[in-house]
Amino acid sequence: MVVRPVISVLLAVLMLSCRREQYHLYNGADFIQFGPPEQYLYNVSRQMMDTAKTYSFAYYAASVVSDTVYFDIYILGAVASVDRPFLLKQVMVPGSKNALPEIQYRSFDASLKTDYIIKAGQTHARVPIIVYRHPSLNNDDVVLQFTVIANNWFLPGETAYTWRRLELSNQLRQPASWDNYAVQLLWGKYSQVKHRFMISQTGERWDQDFMSQFTWQNQSGATLLRNQLKTLLTAYNASHPDFPLTDEDGELVVFP
Repeated sequence: MVVRPVISVLLAVLMLSCRREQYHLYNGADFIQFGPPEQYLYNVSRQMMDTAKTYSFAYYAASVVSDTVYFDIYILGAVASVDRPFLLKQVMVPGSKNALPEIQYRSFDASLKTDYIIKAGQTHARVPIIVYRHPSLNNDDVVLQFTVIANNWFLPGETAYTWRRLELSNQLRQPASWDNYAVQLLWGKYSQVKHRFMISQTGERWDQDFMSQFTWQNQSGATLLRNQLKTLLTAYNASHPDFPLTDEDGELVVFP
C-alpha cells in the first residue's frame, strides 16, 4: 500500500531535478535576437519596431547603385572579452518574389564575417544589409526575409524577434503614414506622380521616416506644408495650361 506513494514521490523529485537541470542549461547559453533601435529598447510599445522595413532606390539619384540598410541586434547573456560572430540566413517567403543573393542583395556569406560581430564588451550591434539597384527592381518589388541561426557562440532567442524583413524596390511606394487620415485631411489620394511632385518641389524625401512626424498631434506643420504644396501645384498648372498635372491613372492631381 505504501509502494505507489513512494514511487510517485521519487518520480516527482526526478522530474523536478530534470526541469532544474534544463533551466540551468537554458540560462547558461547566450542568445541573440533582433530588437528596436537602442533608444527604444526599454519602451514596451516599441519592441516590434523595425520588424519590417521598406527601402526604395527611387528616392536617390541613378548614380546610387548600392546602399546599406541597418537593423539592431542584441544578445541575452554574458558580456564577453572577445569579439563574437553571429550568423544570418535568408528565409523564403511563400507567394512573394524573394530577393536574389548577389543580384539584389549581398549574400550572408563569409565575406561579411567581419560585419556580423558582437564586439567585445558589447551586447548590441547594428546589422548592415547591403542592397543592390538591379534593373529587375524597376518592375518588381522583392522581399528579403532573414533570421539568426545558431553557431558556436549564440542560440536564436525568442521566435518573434529572431527574424527581420526588408522590402526592396526601385519605385515610389505609398508610405505607411500616408494613411486614411492623411488622405482625407492632408495629402489627398496617393499616386506616384503626386509623390514625385512633392519630392521635387520641396526637396524632402517624403518617405516613411519623414512623413511619420505628421500626425494628428502635429497638424500645424502638416497643414503648412500642404498649403505650400497647393500653391506650388497651382503655379505648376498655371505654367502648363494645356497639360495640368495628372497622375498615372489620368486623374487631375489635387490636394485637399
